[in-house]
Amino acid sequence: TDLEPDTHILGNFQDPGSGRLVGWLGETHHVSSHRLANLDTDMIHLKNGVSYPYKKLNNGVKMPQIGYGTCLGDGTYDGVKAALAAGYRHIDSAQAREWYREDMVGNAIKDSGVPREEIFITSKLHPRHLGYNRTLEQFYVSLEELHTFYVDLF
Repeated sequence: TDLEPDTHILGNFQDPGSGRLVGWLGETHHVSSHRLANLDTDMIHLKNGVSYPYKKLNNGVKMPQIGYGTCLGDGTYDGVKAALAAGYRHIDSAQAREWYREDMVGNAIKDSGVPREEIFITSKLHPRHLGYNRTLEQFYVSLEELHTFYVDLF
């Protein structure tokens, strides 16, 4: 994928020609676009100038390769809101209430101003909720706490 020079890049990328690091979270680098065109990754380009690598899943959904983990306890709301403002678009959460606060993740996403369709949300079932019926129930609990009608990966 070809990027414009001075692209704001999320992630750690190495120029295959020189071996030089050409990107890290939140930094804008002045590199030639033909160098970035040789990178072996697909990129998503947001309207705000941020670009990041993704992999296409079997169902065609684009999953960002760089995610923000939300095991932050009481700092979850502020952390997720700051991550979205910095350009993260993959938010990784779970149902382990001892460590993860999906309600705070959902509130931060809602208050961030980032359109839901630009965010890839992952949640995970806690092992204490195993079983067909309990899994379905817990899936809907996550949807409610995350303030969304869908999650991208569960």
